Amino acid sequence: MNKNIYFSIIFPTNNRAVDVDETLSQIQKSTFRDYEVIIIDNNSTDNTFEISKKYNFVRYFKNDFNNHVVSARNQAIKKAKGKIIFSIDDDSFPSIDAMEKAYEVFEKNQDIGLISCGIKNYKTFKNEINSKKEYENDLNFRETFTWSGCGGFFRKDLYNKYGPWDEGCMHNFYELLTCLWTLRDKKKIYNYENIYVYHKVSDGGVGADLRGNDAMRIDEFYANSFFIIKYYDYIKLIKKMIEILSVISCATIEQRTTVYLKSYIKLLKNIKTILKSRKEYPSEITSKVRLSFNFIGK
Repeated sequence: MNKNIYFSIIFPTNNRAVDVDETLSQIQKSTFRDYEVIIIDNNSTDNTFEISKKYNFVRYFKNDFNNHVVSARNQAIKKAKGKIIFSIDDDSFPSIDAMEKAYEVFEKNQDIGLISCGIKNYKTFKNEINSKKEYENDLNFRETFTWSGCGGFFRKDLYNKYGPWDEGCMHNFYELLTCLWTLRDKKKIYNYENIYVYHKVSDGGVGADLRGNDAMRIDEFYANSFFIIKYYDYIKLIKKMIEILSVISCATIEQRTTVYLKSYIKLLKNIKTILKSRKEYPSEITSKVRLSFNFIGK
């Protein structure tokens, strides 16, 4: 393994050996070589371990239980040697020159803390992978206040200074929290369309089983509400929670489900614990991040 690590590529996985193999195979083709890949295996029962051993740039760690997405990513970063964390999923991978371009951006712009990657649908753009179409010299960018864990770079110093990510939920809000860290550190967040990843949205593993079901919706609602209570100033917090209560009341009636009500009750039961751990961010920072309740149709 290369000792001059610049990027630590991290992802958790669970029973997606085929996806992991393709992801690692594509990473191996990168035009930039100073990287490591840290895999946190959340107790897979397939041949993920055997796959990982095919690649000498991989550091593989296996849990004997499912530590879920955020906790596993925390594990990975604590083991990371690179100065830049490159977060992907087990079913996503960068274009050939994505790391080379990201390296150039970070080295030339010390005020940039986070790069939000462009995301291309794997099925739609499959034929262009490893082709000349991947090489786009112009770096088109715009300021943003969001990113996806399936494709994003950020300075490890931000994590060291403000981390770790909260582990109160299965999937949680680690992307939003990283944006808060970046803004608090007076650094910028940019989306670069030509620094991109291909994303499959795999049908395998526990993640696919949870996608879109009641357990996922409960967790997402709880995570977003947790985020508001823990990080918003009290005035904005009260306004937002009243708004959320109105939204779930409508969603409960329209969708004829008690899912969101159950999640709200869970939130109330844990509110004292959340309040004790509050880390209030200025309103001018929290107002910039995009908090969405689209999973309940709002």
